[in-house]
Amino acid sequence: MKKTGLRTLTAEHLVDYGELSAQSLPKLNSVVVASFFREESLYSFESVIKEYGRNNDRETTIVLGRPKRIVKVQRRFFYRVPVETRTTYRPLMAGFPGEEKIPAKIVNISEGGMLIATNGRISEGSLITVMVPAGHDAEAMEVCAEVLQVTDDFNAKQETTVARLRFDGSDRVMLADEHRKQLVTYLFEQQRLMLQARRLLNTAKKRS
Repeated sequence: MKKTGLRTLTAEHLVDYGELSAQSLPKLNSVVVASFFREESLYSFESVIKEYGRNNDRETTIVLGRPKRIVKVQRRFFYRVPVETRTTYRPLMAGFPGEEKIPAKIVNISEGGMLIATNGRISEGSLITVMVPAGHDAEAMEVCAEVLQVTDDFNAKQETTVARLRFDGSDRVMLADEHRKQLVTYLFEQQRLMLQARRLLNTAKKRS
């Protein structure tokens, strides 16, 4: 705990659940997997919910049992979540997005950018707008992105262009605070689902 500086967590800090209710919170003594940011790193640990309370700001607080270990998952900015979902992008022309929406598939995504595969035209060094999944429901939002690298994938069933995009962290592109918050919420939700699936798989292996 001392190495991470972790002292107090609130339900709102763990993940933005919006309006919390007694029905939406896990029961006492439930085993949970929690993730949190410390500086530029993402950490995860497994613990048990001991009790709930309220702080002076009326936030829901969670008392967790001391975890046996805290795992450093990856640096926050470069934490990539593998996904397979459809998206569209539009090349910027004279600072404005074109009318044509070019289909693509997201390969992975992080807070700072993502990798897409497309059969459409896309140029290295150009600027585009791209639809990015966000929030708990993965509702798409449109952000500006810089095309960092373009390569051809000839091993695919059909010739595909793979493009590495950046939509934050440079003088050309920068996420709005609200967009960043929604994207981080999506990444947390995807990580939670992956950890949950991994835990269920491990449980099934032990029983077999």
